[in-house]
Amino acid sequence: MEFLDGQELRAVLDHQPEQPIPRLIRIFSQCAVALDFAHAQGVVHRDLKPDNIFLVNRDGIDHVKLLDFGSVKFTKGQDRGQKLTVMGTTIGSPHYMSPEQAKGSANLDHRADVWALGVILYEATVGTVPFHAGNAPQILFKILGEEVNPPSFANATLPEALDDIIARALAKPLERRYSSVGAFADGLGAGFGLPGTHVEWAQWTAADIASRMGQAKPQRPLSIAPQPLAPQLHAMNAPAAKPQQAQPWHQAETQPLPTNSSPDLGPMTLPVRNSPVALFVVLGLLVLALVVVVVFAMKS
Repeated sequence: MEFLDGQELRAVLDHQPEQPIPRLIRIFSQCAVALDFAHAQGVVHRDLKPDNIFLVNRDGIDHVKLLDFGSVKFTKGQDRGQKLTVMGTTIGSPHYMSPEQAKGSANLDHRADVWALGVILYEATVGTVPFHAGNAPQILFKILGEEVNPPSFANATLPEALDDIIARALAKPLERRYSSVGAFADGLGAGFGLPGTHVEWAQWTAADIASRMGQAKPQRPLSIAPQPLAPQLHAMNAPAAKPQQAQPWHQAETQPLPTNSSPDLGPMTLPVRNSPVALFVVLGLLVLALVVVVVFAMKS
């Protein structure tokens, strides 16, 4: 057997959970070259995880070797009817299983490996797997029923370009997932403005990839717009408004009053009520006063 001098991707992630994008593009491009070849031969790995991606170090450059093809599924009848597993059982590591693996589907194909690589890419950029729980059944339940949290939400330093790439790799419906591992690797590089294809990038160093992407690290714009200030603060900080021409009523924009403020009513004034009752009371008082005057005049 070939002697491999290096370390598993798992050991790399244990030391540095979040890996640089250029290095990951090189690693995933080499994985894609190997897996596309295997898939063309009718072999689905079915147990991809960081433990099975071995990085051989040659002059400080990663050279990928895929390990542990002991859980493969044959798609071209190479097994000649002899099944490695009982139908309906699940094979693989729970965190990296595709939904069709979690269900024990007999129609599993190469897109299960696309899903597993999507999980590995998520883990290598965010620092944790997208679906996590205390035991295997709960993990499978989440894989089947929950959507992945976008990487740029889970790690604010990541560019939003990564969200769509991983969302497509981890699409539960097969028709929405990348059609091949090569297409996934191409989408990853293209998402960061890299020219060419994964076949070329597999030969480039991480430094070459970084230089083609540009030296500036992509910045993630704010995903959630900041809440507007209260209207009173806007009025305090905003410059004086310029006078505007009156608009027709059908074009004017009405601005509702803020709920925590009241309109300026000017100086306080008492309301005046015009009531017939008040008028009768006044007339009655006048008549009473007149009677009192007449009585006093008669007595005198």
